[in-house]
Amino acid sequence: MESYVHVMQIVLLLSGLHWHWRDRSDYFATANMSIFYTVLTTEGTKVLRKVKFRGPDFFVALGVRREPKRRSWVVANEGKYPEVIVEVLSDSTKKSDRSQKKDIYEQIFGTQEYFLFDPKTQSLEGFRLVDGKYTAIPPNAHGHLWSEKLEMALGLHYHPEFDSKVARYFDANGEMLLVPHEEALKAQRNAKDAQRAATDAQRAATESQQVAKVAEQEVTKAKARARLAETKAARLAEKLRSLGVDPDKLN
Repeated sequence: MESYVHVMQIVLLLSGLHWHWRDRSDYFATANMSIFYTVLTTEGTKVLRKVKFRGPDFFVALGVRREPKRRSWVVANEGKYPEVIVEVLSDSTKKSDRSQKKDIYEQIFGTQEYFLFDPKTQSLEGFRLVDGKYTAIPPNAHGHLWSEKLEMALGLHYHPEFDSKVARYFDANGEMLLVPHEEALKAQRNAKDAQRAATDAQRAATESQQVAKVAEQEVTKAKARARLAETKAARLAEKLRSLGVDPDKLN
């Protein structure tokens, strides 16, 4: 790992996949683990079987047991190569990642999808195996590279913490899939928002009760004023009648 971004990129890929697939047990994903495989070589007239190895930055094998935790991936024991490999490029590895490793993943591993992320240029490339040859994966409508094997996309997202773009998982709608600590922060924000909404609702209810109480008091006062006016009117009418004036005939 040449930089903090290199390290965190691997952490995000691994933790993000494990979190998104937390209910699954039919896959194995890891980082910086050696893959041991057997190849045939020729020395003079002899054909020899030799064990070689490669250590991708990140890989995913599907249709296998998630447990136990392996110390290495031995193809002869597992019976298969990974379906997805991601390499995080650096100045010392980018040439090999684009040539020698790519040829091995294509021609020997038969890895169906191969992704390359370059932290320096903050660029992401993806390749899919078609008729035995890697073909570039075109961006979808959201600008992400869809992985048929993972059934989600890889795309770039800017992280202020790293002051850099990194590769993240996205769903078919273009929404970024969160890693565990982001889910926790989201839950905290949602809880705070819910508490704030409850407080606002209680305040509004209290204010409504106060308004209703004031309105009730005003109605009571208005009724009292009306009764007082009726009493005064009755007294005035009685006074007029005592003076021989019929109040009902007054305009």
